[in-house]
Amino acid sequence: APGPTPIPKAFWNATPVKSLNNFAVSQMSSCSIAWTTNAEPVYAWIGWSGKKWVGRERLAYAGRQKGLWKTTVLDDPIPSGREIITVQLALGREGTPHLALQNPNTGALRYYSQNKAGQWHKTALGDGAAITKTPALTLDPEGRPWILFQDAKTGTLKLTHRQ
Repeated sequence: APGPTPIPKAFWNATPVKSLNNFAVSQMSSCSIAWTTNAEPVYAWIGWSGKKWVGRERLAYAGRQKGLWKTTVLDDPIPSGREIITVQLALGREGTPHLALQNPNTGALRYYSQNKAGQWHKTALGDGAAITKTPALTLDPEGRPWILFQDAKTGTLKLTHRQ
């Protein structure tokens, strides 16, 4: 059976958004993108310096403010010693970002959120050993974060949310 029909290149427009050199990292691992209510892209990513993961990974978030990209480093370093599996990004109704990050080396699950004043908050979820698989993050209609993850002790899926 023939494969899928390729999309003509005319349908794609690649635009540089932020040079990794300006962020002082040479590699990017996981990334996630979302759109604000003003149709502006925002993104979060894991980056590191050098040719391999050495426990100096950084979690960063970037968005446009007054037409210019602004990058905020949320965690530096992330002591993983190897690639971060994933970072999940979701935006609230008012454009407030929410991130979920799982460290494959420690098993730690972290939740990051920004309040309306622009301050970031980090919360550790679980005891580290209980979380082994990539988390999934979403927001409910009231804007509360929900994170789905796997419990290493039982192998079951668990769903947690902020009250």
